[in-house]
Amino acid sequence: MSHVYSFFLFSLTLTLWLNYFGKPKLYKAIILGGLLGIIVLIRPTNGLILIPLLLWDNPFEKKTDNVTNRAGIRLLHLASAALAAFIVILPQLIYWKLYTGSWIY
Repeated sequence: MSHVYSFFLFSLTLTLWLNYFGKPKLYKAIILGGLLGIIVLIRPTNGLILIPLLLWDNPFEKKTDNVTNRAGIRLLHLASAALAAFIVILPQLIYWKLYTGSWIY
């Protein structure tokens, strides 16, 4: 049963997500991306946690900030997080490709 691991990773992700909003740093974005990759590896449907995270209103932003920066995520941070998640998931994809002939099994 993956529920215990999922709960821990969700809690850790939410904690780091709020920490990232307090002071956005590139290394925090990379760690978040890696965590989201692990969450998807444990149970692919848990990747749905990304939807509320992206829609979450930043509690630290001034309401007069630019709408394009609303989520507080810079493009470099988002790309780095996506790359980190992909690197975490890549060994599983390679394994599936080698043994089933398909990238997603």
